[in-house]
Amino acid sequence: MAKKLSLYELNDDQEKYFDTLCVLIQAYEDQNPFDWPTISGIDILKSLLEDQGMSISDFSRLIGVHRSMGTRILKGERNLTIPHIKALCERFKVGPKCFLGGM
Repeated sequence: MAKKLSLYELNDDQEKYFDTLCVLIQAYEDQNPFDWPTISGIDILKSLLEDQGMSISDFSRLIGVHRSMGTRILKGERNLTIPHIKALCERFKVGPKCFLGGM
């Protein structure tokens, strides 16, 4: 929100209000820290597949592996390779960080 507001030309009163708002937000965040949960790359992948209604077979075809390899990847028994990650990023329009460890 602050980034969006900072794109506008503000008059003096608006600038003071914006500065005060930023100070209040920072004070609130300092007093009420939020620990974001760590989500594994595999959990993100499973969620993306579910959201798109894709099966293990669909996933395996997408990354160019046999269905059994796709199953092992989703169970965490095998790792994604760079070509797999590239295919997933292209398909789901996300960055590679999604599949590289916890977020």
